[in-house]
Amino acid sequence: MVPEPLPLSDIIQVNVSAASPPIGALAFNQGLIVGPSTVIPSYGSNPRMRQYASLDEMLADFWNGTEPEYLAATIYFSQKHTPQFVWIGRRDLTAIRTAIPSGRTVNDGIMNSVTDPTHLTSATAAFVSGDIGKKVLVTGAGAAGVDLDTTIASISSGTVAVLNSPCLHTVAAAQASIGDTGRAYMSGDQVGVTEGSASNGILSVLTVGEGGVVLTLGTTIGNQGTGYTVTTGLATTDGSGTGLKVDTTAIGETYLQAVEACNLARNNNPDQQWYGFMCCAATDGDHLDLAAWSSANWQVAMYFGSSTDVAIPSGTAGNIALQIKALTDRAFIMFSTTQLGLYPNNIYAAAGPLGEACGLNTGLAGSAFTLNLKQIVNVAPEPLTQTQYNAIVAAYCNVVCSFGPYAGYLVSGILSSGEFFDQILDRAMLINQIQVNLMNLLIAVPKVPQTNPGEHQLIAQVDAACSNMASIGYIAGGVWEGAPVLGLKIGQALPLGFLDQAQPYALQSAGDRAARKAMPIYCAIIEAGAVHSVVVQVNVQL
Repeated sequence: MVPEPLPLSDIIQVNVSAASPPIGALAFNQGLIVGPSTVIPSYGSNPRMRQYASLDEMLADFWNGTEPEYLAATIYFSQKHTPQFVWIGRRDLTAIRTAIPSGRTVNDGIMNSVTDPTHLTSATAAFVSGDIGKKVLVTGAGAAGVDLDTTIASISSGTVAVLNSPCLHTVAAAQASIGDTGRAYMSGDQVGVTEGSASNGILSVLTVGEGGVVLTLGTTIGNQGTGYTVTTGLATTDGSGTGLKVDTTAIGETYLQAVEACNLARNNNPDQQWYGFMCCAATDGDHLDLAAWSSANWQVAMYFGSSTDVAIPSGTAGNIALQIKALTDRAFIMFSTTQLGLYPNNIYAAAGPLGEACGLNTGLAGSAFTLNLKQIVNVAPEPLTQTQYNAIVAAYCNVVCSFGPYAGYLVSGILSSGEFFDQILDRAMLINQIQVNLMNLLIAVPKVPQTNPGEHQLIAQVDAACSNMASIGYIAGGVWEGAPVLGLKIGQALPLGFLDQAQPYALQSAGDRAARKAMPIYCAIIEAGAVHSVVVQVNVQL
């Protein structure tokens, strides 16, 4: 038999290494519309958020065309610069908003093992007839000072409860837990809530008292469940203790909780990406909460809200636009009314600028934009006096109105901080691109050494992000007028519009080197800006 030839790998060894695909940047050109319709479930198959490329796709997914989210999406997709996608998010009005233990704690109970050992006396009127038959746990009143676990036999007065078992140890300041507050729970326990066909409701045990009785409960975003009602005495599962029942005291996610749930879903799924978001028929309280959340998370989310508050154009002190201007800094608020019922869909007016922004933001060369003076389709312009217009603008509020023959144009694309939306959007895009570029580099290479050549690899990634934003039109060449930054001096020309620098590793501290930190990178950019108004002086010779 002729032997098989030896393998070539004995002489030539070839190793194949397939790099992980790089992570992409956030989708800053996709909007989110949140509403209460039940087409999208909160849990189960394809829950919480769904992406649509058109209204037809929504109809094919069993929307009937009359829901608030659909009407808002109609405005969103109607803009002259049509966005590619919209996300629709669910606000669950059957989720648990607040819950308490099915019982309460009396903190000033007194029991005497010699005189009336079955009498639990409170200095305050702590007992009611409805307590009869309920469980009660009296701290330290049992044998050898253990807890006395019994039930209430009768109420002799508002301050005395007669127990079915006597105390064996006198206590002068007992904590008595009445009802189904549980036993042996720990702070941080997670307990499921059982009610009929409701599901996925999980509560957190926030605080416990003596014996592990539950004092307070809280909800967690993403675990508020669905299908619940305001009910008492619901059984619970899990946790380190037993015997806890709960009363659901308020049902329905707030809009803030719904947006936070959508954000959680996005964080758990890189395919679910959006930046600007709006909520259908949000109240003034919702606007304040959502604007505050947007301000804290502006790098990844921006709130678009629309208010019908006529106090805004009146300039009335304390109107919602002025409140948001005073309390938050990065939210897009606009004034829009139904004008006595003529234009009912104007309550979803924020979908117009949101859709236009997503349609304009293609990411292609020269695609930088401003929302100022963009015509907003399917939103009726507001008939304003000059005084009303001035009041709206002074509140850093936006509005669709008409200028001479130009009807239905948005002014001024401004945020509650007085900054313009495009400025903050472009900064968020630059920050995200820098983060993604650097992260992908650290993942792709075996290591970036703590050397000056290694630092140049990092700087190159920041350069690439800045170069991309320059091609879009956000960054432009000019003369640096800011404070000096390392080698960058006041008055120095930046032909590219940016300069990224770092100090040499010779200057790094031993602690930072041991912690494997890079040298800080200093990124200086010059924004291209945008023209929003023009002054022309006409000189006439007669």
